[in-house]
Amino acid sequence: MMKRTYTLFSLLFILLFSCGIESEDQQDVFRVIPVNPNADDELSIDDIADEIEAVKLEETDESLIAMTTKVERTEDYIFIFDFSQQKIFQFDDSGKFLQLIGKIGGGPEEVERPVGFSLDRMNEHIYIIGMRKIVVYNYNGDFVRCIRDYSFPNYTYFMNDTLEVFRTETKNLEGGGFLKFPTRYRIDPSTGGRIDSLKLTKVSLKNQMMFIMTDANYYSESTDKTYFYLPVLFPEPFVRDTIYEARSSVFEPSLKLDFGESAVSETGNKAVNIRSFFRSDRYLIVRYSYEGKAKLLIYDLEEYMSYNLDAGLDGGEHSDGEPVLLTPLPAESNTYYFSAKILEEGSTEEPNPTLYFVKLKN
Repeated sequence: MMKRTYTLFSLLFILLFSCGIESEDQQDVFRVIPVNPNADDELSIDDIADEIEAVKLEETDESLIAMTTKVERTEDYIFIFDFSQQKIFQFDDSGKFLQLIGKIGGGPEEVERPVGFSLDRMNEHIYIIGMRKIVVYNYNGDFVRCIRDYSFPNYTYFMNDTLEVFRTETKNLEGGGFLKFPTRYRIDPSTGGRIDSLKLTKVSLKNQMMFIMTDANYYSESTDKTYFYLPVLFPEPFVRDTIYEARSSVFEPSLKLDFGESAVSETGNKAVNIRSFFRSDRYLIVRYSYEGKAKLLIYDLEEYMSYNLDAGLDGGEHSDGEPVLLTPLPAESNTYYFSAKILEEGSTEEPNPTLYFVKLKN
């Protein structure tokens, strides 16, 4: 049985007027939603899912998956990145194993220490993020080309058939310290040439630091909008608590969380760290930590209800008993996934995971 935390939220109506008359292009309501990280609610995946599709991944000597770090799918294929093994697996849409994509190494057609990938669905190419370069293969596993000048990237995403690459630039400050600039680069996938760049924010640090999120996901998609949240894991005295609507090359504030006095500890350090912030038509899904403890916020935008969960959702019959965390599927609106390794009765060996594709309620 689910427990609910009822919350009130403040609304700021952003209205456009012309000669005293409201514009037809009135912007969406900008909501400020209070969050109580001390709440301990309960919620099941079945409470928020409209449909759940299960795909059991074939288990062969070549297709054993230890960690499902990232998933993307097309009409015909499912691609999975396992960071622990540094491998990208290709399955068909029924879960039959097809091949491994990419070669590991420092050669011209190889990728060194991969940290993720993105799909170019128009050209049927897969862009594998390496520590030194981005290597492009086609769906058959053949090498296409590599893109240099983007060492240590954090994340890539295809937006309007344009490749977006995110990495953090560093500037040494006079007298000591460093200035970090998380930056987005837009790249023409047909040539590999840079279209433009945008510095998203800046962070001042006393000591050199670098973070790479192997499970990074900055974008989520509703029916007709795309939302963006940039996690900044560097130490700061405030919480980056706003999700943005991505409109071409512009980011517009869409919704803000308010952690109140819980945001900063008594010592003045940030007590809340938001790792990811997603939005569908109806729900907010926020992974964050509070005083070092993993938390999950599910907020129902239609019912105005907030669920603060320890660790994750109850997966019920769809999981192995562990809490469920949802991750958005690129290019699919309101669709998320999670994986679980469920032992069959009488079996003692850990199986390959089952992928669950979840269509959220509208």
